[in-house]
Amino acid sequence: MTSKPVQRKADELTLVEAREVRLRRDERQRIVVEFSDGRRYAGVVVTHAFPVSRPGRCVLLREAGGREIGLITKADGLDRDSQEVLDAELDRSYFMPRIISVSKIEEEFGIATWHVVTDRGPTQFQVRARSESIWSFGGGRYLIKDVEGNRFDIPSVSELEPRTRALVEMQI
Repeated sequence: MTSKPVQRKADELTLVEAREVRLRRDERQRIVVEFSDGRRYAGVVVTHAFPVSRPGRCVLLREAGGREIGLITKADGLDRDSQEVLDAELDRSYFMPRIISVSKIEEEFGIATWHVVTDRGPTQFQVRARSESIWSFGGGRYLIKDVEGNRFDIPSVSELEPRTRALVEMQI
């Protein structure tokens, strides 16, 4: 099966089969994407098409200037070396610690300061308006965006220990 263009408003988005593409890093550590038809792009930016609901499944490839190259629809089908390059880059760009416990949440002047332990260690962060900073994704999953733009994941509120669950439920 070959890549298929899909019509969009002003340009085309090409759906890419994982077996048609290879990812590697060049000597400057930029991502290089090479297609089986000979096309080659250096300095490629990779992003999740659905970062929360389907991370790693559909991956968007863009040139450094932002122009879309294509969408790998089943990124889990990449060869091992390409998958390692992709995973390392996505981990770097989508740093999203998972909240394990909350020791306290202090509110002052409309800003909540969360004191938490994540899978990456203890930290604290501030959240402004709940309606603009806390998103529900169903099944008890929440994503929290702090004032600096960092994101924190709570995969399942019901699986948190009772004290942490009570603190989180007061905020959501």
